[in-house]
This record gives sequence, structure tokens and C-alpha cells, in this order.
Amino acid sequence: MPQRVVGLDVGSYSVKAAVIHRSFKSFELVSFYERPIHYSDVLTPEQSIVSAIQALIDDNNLVWDDIISAVPGEKVATRLITMPFGSIKKIDKTVAFEIEDYIPLDLDSVVFDYNASVLGKNLAKVMVAYASKTELAKYISLLNDAGVDPRIISAGGVDLVNLIHFGFATPDAPCAIIDIGHTKTTITICRGKKLILSRTIPIAGRLITERISSKLSIPYDEAARLKIEVGRISIEEQPESDEITTGVNSAIKEVVDSLIVHIKQTFFAYRETENEAVSGIYMSGGTSRLAGIDQYLSYVLRQNVTSIDPTMLHFYKIEHSESHPAVMNEAIAIALRGVSFGGSSGINFRSGEFAYRVGKKKIGGASRRIATIIGILAMLGFVYFGAEYCSLSNKNKEMNQEIARLVSNATGLSPEGIQSANDAIKLAEKKEREVKEKIDKLEMELGIGVLDILRNISINLPPKDKAKIDVYEFRYSGDTVVIKGVADSPTSVDEIQRQLQGTNENKTMFTNIKTGGLSKVKDGYKFDITMQVSKEGSSEQEKGKEK
Repeated sequence: MPQRVVGLDVGSYSVKAAVIHRSFKSFELVSFYERPIHYSDVLTPEQSIVSAIQALIDDNNLVWDDIISAVPGEKVATRLITMPFGSIKKIDKTVAFEIEDYIPLDLDSVVFDYNASVLGKNLAKVMVAYASKTELAKYISLLNDAGVDPRIISAGGVDLVNLIHFGFATPDAPCAIIDIGHTKTTITICRGKKLILSRTIPIAGRLITERISSKLSIPYDEAARLKIEVGRISIEEQPESDEITTGVNSAIKEVVDSLIVHIKQTFFAYRETENEAVSGIYMSGGTSRLAGIDQYLSYVLRQNVTSIDPTMLHFYKIEHSESHPAVMNEAIAIALRGVSFGGSSGINFRSGEFAYRVGKKKIGGASRRIATIIGILAMLGFVYFGAEYCSLSNKNKEMNQEIARLVSNATGLSPEGIQSANDAIKLAEKKEREVKEKIDKLEMELGIGVLDILRNISINLPPKDKAKIDVYEFRYSGDTVVIKGVADSPTSVDEIQRQLQGTNENKTMFTNIKTGGLSKVKDGYKFDITMQVSKEGSSEQEKGKEK
């Protein structure tokens, strides 16, 4: 029977729960639930959150074998530090002394954990996440009041790297996930599948609503409605409209521009410390649904911004959900901590005085699986060597039958063919190889990634002396790519189309390339290009380069 792993995302607007069914061989995302938090004068904010969590659990009959959560990002701070050694034991012993000068609080008043992105013989780069013990105690108490006691409590935003680890085939290049929520925006930067840093910025959807309310002198609820109905941010000058629409869009642009300043500062700091620039940007969160924000960020940051769609994940098996995909990602990323040991951030604040007390409930998830395997192996060894020592054939037969029964109960496999402890060990090794082969096959079937396509487009674009272009929109759905931008001349657009088509000797990964929408604008000629992606063309081009 599969185990149920729940990722609980406690936000300021709503609480979300992602449910993963995990078996010995695989896992599936089977359910997602969301419950808005209704604040009132009768209840404190904490009581309102507890009420929402309880309603989420009760209304959906939510049960679990393992539950994981994360302290909201605004309650957590992070620091990047470098150490002159790569031993985990040394890092464990010295990390507290290393961060003491960077933390504006007494070290005894905080709880911290770290994630190592680089471990070399004489070098380690780690991101330390820390939170006030008072805030962590409040958060654990809040969850306990709702009947929840997570085995892992991570830091908000850091687990978004799991979406890259499990969901997207990306090269070993730095990319950023920008999660724009209700009260905060989290920027998580990873290199390939490794977490590098995470930063929380207190600018998001609620500040936009408050700015609209202030600018138009209207109630907050009315401002929230207008933001959804008429709100838009655009890279082009908007046609004249009524005073309300103009005021709404002006307020939105003010807040988004302020957010972009912080995003640029984060990217600049990363480039200065790591000597490399962020090469891809993904977007998530409820406020990422704001009309035009993806195109605006692409234009201002000069990079293509792609929304993360969890429904495209290979393990997404939810038949129906009333929530928008953009709000699912944080809860899904948290739940993935329960199925991964090598790809997650490793941040867990449940240590020391806040350690998870296993004795209070059944050992769940990975802990129970590890304990079972260790117990079985110990029993196998004892039974096998005891039988050899005693040389009692009848007793040996009975013990081997017991071995088969124990292995069958623990793994769900048939006891047939298990005649000895050696047979059991060989069977376990065989299953391990089968799982590895399936994982390798799955990774091969993931297909062409967004960054692979961007790289091929970059390779095949004409040089700057032949065509000057500025791309402000990039879309990839199924096998279709749409590019929109501004070129210096119609000839440049033709040259782009010719280069992307390639030649008979050097085919590209693109077919059925069509141009359209050519029109004169202030900075040149606006155009769009639509084309199909061909995996065979990509392979041929790579072979051509090797020759």
C-alpha cells in the first residue's frame, strides 16, 4: 500500500496541501487542496490560520503517513558563506562560528541549518538559513493546534529546487525561480539541480492591492477586485482609458518596478560572488497570474521568463483541482522532500529542542522504510550465520522460510524463489538495478527542455552585424515555439527565418517556420515567428558540430 506524503504550504492568503502517494518503485501527485484564510476581528491571525488548516483537513478527509511544512519565507533569513575545507564534519562543527558575525541576533536565540552547493577538498560553499527560535516555536505551536506535527520543517522557498530536480530537464547552468505570492516574493537560484541561494522580498500581490486602494482612495476589497478585472502591466504604451483603469495599472507598475529593482540586485550579487550570470528564469505564485507580468519581466530583465506549470510534471496524476496551477508549486515542492534524499535542499529546522519526537506517533515515511530494511538485514545475517553454525538442516529450512516471509511482508514481493539469506540479498540488489534502469529510462524520455530550445535558438540566430533584434516574448507549448520581438529591419526578420531553417547539410531542430505580424513601431519592426520543434533535427545538428 503506498504511503501518503503531504506537503503543507501555510501562506498569508490561503493554506495549500499537496498529496503524493509514494511506493517502493515510484511516486505520484494525486491531490491538491486549497483553503482561503478568513481573517476577522473575533479571531487572532494565528487562530484564523489554525481554523483554515483544520477546515482543509476536515473538508477533504486528509490523512497522511508523513507530513512536511516550511516556515514562511518572511520569517527566515539566509547567508552565503565560503569555507576553506569541504569536510561535512568540519562544517558541522564550525558553521555556527562562521555565521555569528553575520547574524544580527544572539546565536543562542536562533535555529539554523545549511545547504552545501559546493564541496571540494579545500573549499565549501554553503547557504545558511536561520530563524528566530521564538518564531519557530510559534509556527510549530500553530501547526500543533491544528493537529499537525511535521517531521520536517524547511525554510519557505528553498524547496522550489525540487521542481527542477524532478520536473525539468535543465543543463548545469544557473537558473532562478521567482515565486510571487500574496505578501512576499521568493527568489530561489539553483545551478542545475543544486540549490545555491534563496531570498525573500516583502513585495507581492497585497502591496499592489494596497497601492491601488491608496491611489484611488477606495476600500481594499474593491481594489483587489479591480486588480483582477482590469489590472494589467504592459511594455507598450496603453491606449487612453478611463481614470480608474489608468490608476490601477499605474499602481501595479509602481510596485512591480520596485520588485524588479530587488530582483536585479539579487542577480547582480549572485554574478559578483559566483562569477556567472543567471541564464534562465521561471515564474510561479498567485501574483504571477497578473496580466502581462511575464512579458514585462522578460522585457525589463532581458531574459525569457517561463511560467512553471505543474500539470506538465511527469508525476502529476491529479484528475481535477479547483486551484490555479500557479499556486500549487510551493506545496508540491515541499511534498517532494518526502520522496527525495539527494535532490532536496536539506534544510530542516527540526533539531535540538525543536527535534521531531518520533515516539509520539508511528515512524513514517523514509524513517520507517530505513528502520525496516536495517531490521530485516540484521535478522537475515543472524538467521543465516546461526543456521550455518548449528548445521541443522531442518531448522535451517524453517528459518529460510521465515526469511522469505519477512522479505515478502516488508517489500510486497512474492516469497517464491527466496531459499536463503543470499537469495534475499540478491533479490534486493536486482530490484535496485531495475529501479535505476527505470529512472535512467525516464530521464531519457523527458524530452527536450526549454533551455535546450533557447540554446539552439541562440546558436542559430544571425550575428549582430547582420540582424539586430530584441525578443520580449517566448512561448513553448507542446512542440510549438512562438517568438515575438522587435528587429531593426524587415531584412533582419528574413535573415532570422533563414538561419533558423538551416540547410540540407546542417539542419536545425526547427521546422515549419513562419513569420507574421510585421509592423513598424517606434524602435524598429515588430514581428513574430512560429515554428515546430523537431528532436531529430537537434540530434543532427549536434552531430554536425562534433564533425
